[in-house]
Amino acid sequence: MEKETIAVMMTAYNEKEEWFHQAVDSVLNQTHPKIHLYILLDNPDNEVLWQIMQEYAVSDLRVSIYKNDKNLGLVASLNKLLDIVTENMIA
Repeated sequence: MEKETIAVMMTAYNEKEEWFHQAVDSVLNQTHPKIHLYILLDNPDNEVLWQIMQEYAVSDLRVSIYKNDKNLGLVASLNKLLDIVTENMIA
């Protein structure tokens, strides 16, 4: 039986670059063979994190990135990702 893809949702705001890399790498290094990581930047002014997110999206097709036009907060940002995710299983 083929394993189902699991969507992993993550938001970012002003995290330290090192912490952000650790979080993303932790998800992408999981042993489950089918993971799709959805990352949403909730601080549109944070160009550093946006650049890092773009680098991940270019280098790994399992990563999809989004950016809010303005800060919405954690709950609204996660709900926005819920509307985007296509997988049946979400983490």
